[in-house]
Amino acid sequence: MQIKISVLIICKNILKLQNVLNEVLALENENIEWEVLVGEGDNPSEQRNLLAYKASGDWLLFLDDDSKPSKNLLEVYRKLIETHHVFIAGGPSLVEKSNGMVGKLSQIFFGSIWGVGPYLSRYNSLGETRISNERELILCNMLVQREFFLKHGGFCSDLYPNEENEFIQRSPANGHTFYIPQAVVVRPARVNVLEFSEQLFNYGKGRFKNIYMKKNFGDYIFVAPAFFSLYLLSIPFLVMYSQIALLLPIVLYIVLTMYSGLSRIKDFKFLVFLSPFFFALGHFSYGFGVWRGVFEYAIMQKNLKLNSASFINVHQLK
Repeated sequence: MQIKISVLIICKNILKLQNVLNEVLALENENIEWEVLVGEGDNPSEQRNLLAYKASGDWLLFLDDDSKPSKNLLEVYRKLIETHHVFIAGGPSLVEKSNGMVGKLSQIFFGSIWGVGPYLSRYNSLGETRISNERELILCNMLVQREFFLKHGGFCSDLYPNEENEFIQRSPANGHTFYIPQAVVVRPARVNVLEFSEQLFNYGKGRFKNIYMKKNFGDYIFVAPAFFSLYLLSIPFLVMYSQIALLLPIVLYIVLTMYSGLSRIKDFKFLVFLSPFFFALGHFSYGFGVWRGVFEYAIMQKNLKLNSASFINVHQLK
């Protein structure tokens, strides 16, 4: 069966895309007609929607500007389309192997259920191909039937990040959304702890914005790190007032974090002693992002609209 896939990549500056584009253009593509469209701009949700509108393929494959796809990515998706009734599909985004300290700690964090909880399958190739949901799919590696995407309004332009979560929740794709562990992209870790912290902060803020817009009670489990962040802030006061018993949770947290890291650290064993601080930074940043979302959207009733993109240029590369 001949299919056509439109590979859609967004970026702020196309000149920084060359390495990723080289890998995309080298993908295996037997029995696949395909094209690559790049949306250059500063409003990711609108960029993706515009690319989807301009695409000519039957299927849209969304990648980020740092997504390095496995050689057989298109083939894996083609085989799924041929054997299943699919509307939405996706696979994991693995953290690129690195000799740097932040890179290795990021691999431990995103590779551990203790680090990312119910999002573990997003960052690890786990299990078999299966019917799935928004908790396992990630937008830097997601395939959507174009007609289905446009029919259901595309991504919410008011939302970034987490626009894929809202779309999957909103669209009637139950039973036709698949997770494929073999459909892999690799992305580099953040280069320093400040960028890592900002990444998790934005995830937390975006998740609360998504929850607030959808009012999905089951998603409130994701605000748990917000209370953890308050607990961390309270530790100096607990020490000051000799509330030693209330420090037991942080002791347990440190032990569990070190235990989760031991099985994943193949070298640089000293990192196991740094992992509690790195995990705590990630969870605190995510939780603080949730509180920022609470303040902006639930308390201040901030307008949910993103600023309109100042520019969006579309480049068709194949």
